[in-house]
Amino acid sequence: MKLYEMANFIKKIVNYFIVIIIIISAYIYVQPIVSGLFTSVSPEKPPEIPYKTNRINFTQDTNLNFSISKSKIVYLGNPENQWKNLETKTLRIYEYNFSSIEDIDFTPKAKQVALQLGYDDLNQRDNAELSNKYVWTKNGLLFEINKVNKRMVQIPQQGSFYNFKSYLSSGNFLTSESPKAYIQQFISATGRFQSEELSNVLMEPTFLKFEGTSLNESNSIAAELSYVKVFRKLSNLKVVAKRYDFPQIYFYVASLRPEIETSFKNYRFLHFKFNKIDYKSSYNDYQFELNPIPNVVADLKQGKFIIADLKINGESFGDTLVPNNVQINNITFDSFELGYYDNYEETVKNDYIQPIYIFKGTVELDSGSRGRITVYTPAIDPKYFN
Repeated sequence: MKLYEMANFIKKIVNYFIVIIIIISAYIYVQPIVSGLFTSVSPEKPPEIPYKTNRINFTQDTNLNFSISKSKIVYLGNPENQWKNLETKTLRIYEYNFSSIEDIDFTPKAKQVALQLGYDDLNQRDNAELSNKYVWTKNGLLFEINKVNKRMVQIPQQGSFYNFKSYLSSGNFLTSESPKAYIQQFISATGRFQSEELSNVLMEPTFLKFEGTSLNESNSIAAELSYVKVFRKLSNLKVVAKRYDFPQIYFYVASLRPEIETSFKNYRFLHFKFNKIDYKSSYNDYQFELNPIPNVVADLKQGKFIIADLKINGESFGDTLVPNNVQINNITFDSFELGYYDNYEETVKNDYIQPIYIFKGTVELDSGSRGRITVYTPAIDPKYFN
């Protein structure tokens, strides 16, 4: 092959090589673009939720079923800002763990508690097979210990505090802390709470005085009777029952006339009940995200809540609630707090003790009467419900 022919051959080889390089480079550059046109990008999977639970099943008192006009429910304030300022955005849930060491149902312990309350006649009616109850009576009072649910109740046998009005003394609650101090002393002496439990309860007293035959709210100085709601606390939040005004533990504390007190030894608690429940975490400290307040407020305006308490102005304390066939025209919520819902009598429906929002506000009936209302709604983000 001649020299010029060899040069042309090499030149062609180089040109072919350059073309091949250009084609390969173009393919490398264009291929992802072309593939993208025909390949759909699969969306990212949402993170898997490790724990779920059943939606809380509220049990409402039949006296609290009212007709509500959903279009007239409003919320005062700024939910967005209130949500931003809320320190807690996640909470755990708890499961029931009824204490196996509680011995209040044994006869010696039951008699000891009865003695502490001044029941000297210990011939209790113990029909264990029929009623599972110990019952004592004295001076118009009845004291009962339920051996199954460990609840203790002491009430006037006639069911009316007015029957004991002549025993009551006004002006002996020197401060609003007096009933709370007495209750703490009493429940400590009965051994119903451990010392650490005593420091983890919240007490809210209401002071009452008879006006004629009606029992109405008063101040501590003039009161004859104090009704004290005792709330356990979980995650430092109050634990409420299906009726907000009647938690699992409550007391009526009476202040007696001096001449009566000597003959009514230990006669202080007109009515109380206990139910000792220990709690343990079922999710190893797993924190459930809370449903943001703006979303909850939107649900409230659609009537998605349960009424836990309703008081109409002018009612005597303890009166039967207003008839449930009335129309609620307006509800104006003005505050909320986080709490836990505990209805141990319905553990089949509610396996766990879950956080809730407790909303309070004013209410107006179709009759024009006004009052205060308390409602509950679940606090856990709905994505955690089965």
